[in-house]
Amino acid sequence: TIWPERAFVTPAPFEKRLDIKAKGQSGIIRLRSGHIVIWVAKINFDKYIQEAKTIKHKLKWQKRREDANKERVRVLGEFAFTGPPSKDSKSLSDDSVDSSSSTSSTESTANKSTSSSSSSYYS
Repeated sequence: TIWPERAFVTPAPFEKRLDIKAKGQSGIIRLRSGHIVIWVAKINFDKYIQEAKTIKHKLKWQKRREDANKERVRVLGEFAFTGPPSKDSKSLSDDSVDSSSSTSSTESTANKSTSSSSSSYYS
């Protein structure tokens, strides 16, 4: 679970607009904008629960952990608490392709990429 550690705003480029005024004069309007930077930190809820000095603080961190888990399930669905796929598992398509056909397909892919790179500049 991540937690916002710092947040700050840095200046960004501004747009210049022409402002027409009376008597043939004009001025420049500067439409300012900014970049929002948010640093996040990983939270170890078990550590905070163990280090809590009062029951109230312990309950607060337990509630935050439950809320974080609920949000994770809401966002990720069935993949919320599963780990990354293992490297040992191979798909059926990898087993059925022999090395000679994979080499020829790699060469044809390389030829396609070189020919399309020159034409992609103009399209």
